[in-house]
Formats: sequence, C-alpha cells, structure tokens
Amino acid sequence: VVVRDVLAMTDVSARGKGLYLKVEVPDEDRYVKADVSWTKQVLINLLSNAIKFTSEGGITLTVEMAEKTGSSITMKITVADTGIGMDEEEVARLFHPFVQANASISSKYGGTGLGLHIVREYLARIGGSISVASEKGVGTTFTALCPCGVPTEEEKAQVAAKKKVKTRPRARSNVALHNILIVEDNVINQKILRRFLERDGHQVRIANDGIE
Repeated sequence: VVVRDVLAMTDVSARGKGLYLKVEVPDEDRYVKADVSWTKQVLINLLSNAIKFTSEGGITLTVEMAEKTGSSITMKITVADTGIGMDEEEVARLFHPFVQANASISSKYGGTGLGLHIVREYLARIGGSISVASEKGVGTTFTALCPCGVPTEEEKAQVAAKKKVKTRPRARSNVALHNILIVEDNVINQKILRRFLERDGHQVRIANDGIE
C-alpha cells in the first residue's frame, strides 16, 4: 500500500519528464510493520531525488527482503537511476545537511540538500542504513536497509481489506483539515507534496522561498 501510494505521487513527475518508473516488488513478504509516514518519506525523497537528476532513461525501484528472523524483517529498498551520476568527491559530500554534491548542481537543479540527510538520519535511528554507488554520466543507485516488524495474519487481512475499499480523496470527517503553505524551491517536490496533502483534503499553497 505504501509503495503504491508513493508511486501514485511520483509517477506524474517522472512521466512529465519522459522518464520510465519501474517497480519490482516480491510476491511474498509484501506486508511488514513499519512507520508508514517515515517509510513514505524515505521513498519520496529517494524517488524525487532520482527524478530530479535524470533527464533521459528512467528510475527503477526495487523492494525486497534482505533478512528475516522470527520477529523482524529487514527490507532492502533500491532506487537506481540513469541520471547524471557522481564522482567519489561528490558522493563523499552527499549526506551532509544543506550541501549539494557540488555548486553547479545546486545552481542548476535547486534543492536544499536536506532530503538525503533526512533519510540517513531516520534509517540510522531505527538501526538501518543507506549506501550509494554512482558513476559520472551513467547513473546512481541508492540502497536503503530498513528494519521492520512482522505483521500477524490478522493485520495482513486488515490491510488487504482496506485495499479493496474504494474511497473518495481522503477528506475524512475525523481528520482535521488545514490550509498548508509549502516552502520548497524544487518543482518536483512541490508537486509530490501538493498531491499528497490535497489527497487528504487539505488546502495547499506553494512558495519557492521565504521571501515569496
């Protein structure tokens, strides 16, 4: 469900640039227990980053089980793109807050440099990790290891039942709706966040910076 929701938000941005967005998810172990909001944030950050730095070709998202014990599953999330790629020096700077791989990338593509830092900090907090392999002019692959819990059969059935129920965009009566201002200079992130919030029924406005 989480992967499906994130793809619904990011696919429009990918198609808008003429990129493919492929997904590979195992038939088994489709259900795990994890923080839904944070898992979505990890996927959104990685996918939007790949879309931003890819002008032709596309992105492949792979979700698979790396390890399973009695009470836990470690999921491996891989996002591979055919974008601009990076050299070793750029990779070394990648996960620092407010830092882009280099100045020219920052001026051309925009962004705050916080997205990947947020992903790494969250994964470290739950005992996971993220790594990157990249080649200049060829593309980049991010691999995140995310520890999750094992759901009960009842929990799996509840999730499966929810998938079958079609509801209108999620303006539910028991959810407080808000007027939300998004301050973000990256157009792809703007579109993803707007779609995510408007689907829940919120009113959204966009500003490119604090001055605007």
